[in-house]
Amino acid sequence: LENDEEMFKRVSQLVQLHQYCIYFFDLLNTITNSILVIGMLSVIIGCSVSGCVMVLEFKRDMNIVLKMGFVYIVCVECLFLVSFPSQK
Repeated sequence: LENDEEMFKRVSQLVQLHQYCIYFFDLLNTITNSILVIGMLSVIIGCSVSGCVMVLEFKRDMNIVLKMGFVYIVCVECLFLVSFPSQK
């Protein structure tokens, strides 16, 4: 009988811990949603600007084109990272 009560206490503690984890995840999700929107908008703007600069500077300065190409690739990778949490 003592064993059953101990087991019940442990299981109830685990269930309570699981409920706290779910609550914490929901709270974190609501906080980060606004941050993710701002981050995604800035990454999209970065992609647009770097792509435009690459096209405009293609014949003039290849060094700037390579730098903007690198920025464009980094922005695309960041776009995947920023949009990943919304795919739950």
